[in-house]
Amino acid sequence: MTHALAGPLHLVGDVHEMFGAEEGSLRLAQREPRPDLCPHPSLPEDTRLWAALIQASGGVWGGCVYDNEKILPLLEKHHARPPGPDWKGDPAP
Repeated sequence: MTHALAGPLHLVGDVHEMFGAEEGSLRLAQREPRPDLCPHPSLPEDTRLWAALIQASGGVWGGCVYDNEKILPLLEKHHARPPGPDWKGDPAP
């Protein structure tokens, strides 16, 4: 059995005023991320890889599942030759 846990979240005010969800969306879109927002320096490598694959697949709001159709093109564009049936990784120097 599959359950979908979905729901909206709306910013509808701040300490100075109240406003609607549409205005809240506009204000959030204009905000820059905090400058100190970054991965923890001792984050394990496998966790960093998992996070990168999830982000490339649509992020946590995309369902936290790997999307090969999104990931593979991102990887392929960083290689000198496109992967084929004999591709074993990075091209020889």
